[in-house]
Parts: sequence; C-alpha cells; structure tokens
Amino acid sequence: AHDMPMPEDMGRFRHCFEKRRFALIAGLLARKGVMKVADVGCGNGWLTEMLVRRGRSVVGVDLGFDSIDRASARLLRLDIRVPFVLGDVYRLPFADASVDAAVASEMIEHLDSPENAIAEITRIVRPGGLVVISTPYCEKIEQTLCIHCNQKTPVNAHLHSFDKQSLALLTE
Repeated sequence: AHDMPMPEDMGRFRHCFEKRRFALIAGLLARKGVMKVADVGCGNGWLTEMLVRRGRSVVGVDLGFDSIDRASARLLRLDIRVPFVLGDVYRLPFADASVDAAVASEMIEHLDSPENAIAEITRIVRPGGLVVISTPYCEKIEQTLCIHCNQKTPVNAHLHSFDKQSLALLTE
C-alpha cells in the first residue's frame, strides 16, 4: 500500500480534491438571498453543475471557447441547461450589480493583473453580495525553460503565489 497517489490515480485524486473545494464554495454560497451566481473562469463546469444542483441560477463564464463548449455539452448530456458565455475577466459581459455572487476558483494565479480582475468581478456583484476567490496558498512557482522561445516559463501557467497579506492587498 502507498499513501501518495500513483500517476495513474492522479485524475481521480485531482477530481476528489476539486470536488471538496467546490463543495466548500457551494456551502459559502448557500446563504439566503444568493440565487444568481456568475462562475467566472468556469472551465470544465464542475462547480457550475454543483451550484445548479443546489438550486442556484448560474451563468458560466470562460475565456476559452473550448472550455465553454465542453462544459455546455457535458451538462446538456446530464439534462442541465445552463447559459455559458465567452468572456474576459477584465471586461465581464454583465451589468453592474447584476448577480448575487461571483466565484473565481483557481484562476487569479494565472492572470497578469489579478487586482484588476477582482475589481471587475466585484463590479458585477450587488451590494451585500458575495465574491468568492480560491487560489493555491503559498505556492512555490516552478519554472521551466521553454524549448520554443528559450524563456523561463511557469509550470501550470501560474504567474502568482498568494499568502494572507498579498490576498488582503488584492481585495482592499
């Protein structure tokens, strides 16, 4: 027996880890008055699905057409109809104060300007609503040398590592 997952188990291990994170986020959004949610950087749509199953009205937003296409098709196969929109986190396609809550799960570490993204995410949430951000904590950013451009490139495309202080500065 081994404690660490072997490479062939990583898909299942990662999925279980993500499910726990999504359940925690969904729990935060379970408060009264939170019905309309924007899942910003929705990726594969797993969190979107969980929120819909818990009775929330969700719009999935992602910059990647492929992500939206796959998430939408997967949810349709489950007979879950969710609007997905192509959108840039720096210019979200929503009016001011138009949602009760917005989630950005594991995406701000990828952004050139996370503070501008958080300001834009906050813009679309009504006064008294919720903004939920999750990101790796105190991550050691590893870099590799790109064989194409001969430049240092961050592994996993993570540009930032956050701790309590840097997260507090982002949300001031």
